[in-house]
Amino acid sequence: MAKVFRIALTGAPCSGKTSAIERLAADFYNESRDVFICTEAAYEVIAEGCSRDDYLVFETEVAKKQIQNEDELLKRAYNSEKQETVIFYDRTVTDCFSYVDDRDALAKSIGMGIVDSWSRYDAIIMLEAVERSGYFCTSSRIENYETALACQDKLLDVMVGHPHLRYVKSNDSFDKKYASVKAEIDSVLSGY
Repeated sequence: MAKVFRIALTGAPCSGKTSAIERLAADFYNESRDVFICTEAAYEVIAEGCSRDDYLVFETEVAKKQIQNEDELLKRAYNSEKQETVIFYDRTVTDCFSYVDDRDALAKSIGMGIVDSWSRYDAIIMLEAVERSGYFCTSSRIENYETALACQDKLLDVMVGHPHLRYVKSNDSFDKKYASVKAEIDSVLSGY
């Protein structure tokens, strides 16, 4: 059975999570280490036609899909033939709590609260929002810059307390930010 490291990246929209994870997967894969990526469940839920009109309903569906995806990937990771496996998560179940006003209702719907959700990740690395000049919207990223900063504050509210939360400040370039993320992950992997 492989040793499994569960490392989540989170942060405001356009903070570089997905881009960092793609590079991390290539940088950390080697002969003795498998790497898996758990993609952001919100994209799947949107593609399935779930509306964002009611954020409690939407985030409940996202959380359920995230849990399902994570559980399936964790089984695959433990069955890897390599010595160790790293799973990089693009967002977390915990993120869903930051988007709703009634966190108790979400906890009841998915069968776990914020603190319980932390146990799904050995480390959470939160990427700070990019500067306004680097922010851009897409068809699935509908938040403007001010809303993205508010998202960041709400994410911090639900993440602070995780025993291995790391915060990576935004830098002048994505390469510098990525180097900081990679250093944090090296630290996590060497500490276990």
